[in-house]
Amino acid sequence: MLSLKFTLVVVATLAIWGIYLDGKIQERFDGQIWQLPAVVYGRILHLAPGEAVSIDTLKRELDLLNYKRVRDPSRPGEYSASKTRVEIIRRPFEFEDGPETAQHVMITFDSEGVQSLKQLDSGKQLGYLRIEQAAWHDGVQE
Repeated sequence: MLSLKFTLVVVATLAIWGIYLDGKIQERFDGQIWQLPAVVYGRILHLAPGEAVSIDTLKRELDLLNYKRVRDPSRPGEYSASKTRVEIIRRPFEFEDGPETAQHVMITFDSEGVQSLKQLDSGKQLGYLRIEQAAWHDGVQE
């Protein structure tokens, strides 16, 4: 009988101690120090010759990324489009493997998707082009 009473006292003491510690931990985690901004990035749009991406899909993606459709692109973040071509000045962006500068590119499409990528400043054909992803800060798109 004595051991049963002793066990009940120990269990009650541990329960009270657990409730006290839970309150202390919640107090610490509820402080301002733990409220850090969350940044979530979407996927990168990867374009390459032969890629099955339609011109309409690219235009939709550019609109979602807040690229401005203009007659003659002259600044990063602008593009123009016809039935088979999109001229874009891609914004500079810090990709996972390092930063890339702004690029002025002509993307030509055929019925299969991306036909060619040409850097307009140098006239060089590109093997691929990445368009930056949208960033979300605490549920708000940048």
